Amino acid sequence: MYVDEMIVIGKVENGFMVGIRVPYNDSDEGMVGGEMKQFFTKTAEEAGAKTAEILPKLKDKMDADAVFKLIVKETANE
Repeated sequence: MYVDEMIVIGKVENGFMVGIRVPYNDSDEGMVGGEMKQFFTKTAEEAGAKTAEILPKLKDKMDADAVFKLIVKETANE
């Protein structure tokens, strides 16, 4: 079974880090993995809410880098 890791949540000293995996854009080389884009949330509830917001966009094949930019923009406007 193949697992494509898209979102990672980690506990930090003063909150949580939510990471979105951005795939490498090198299909010719068949590279696996990618760059992790991260953003900070203060509470577990915020981390859960952001994850719930992000996951459907990734499921619909929206580019992870575009999702990250959208989330950062929306967060800045709050």
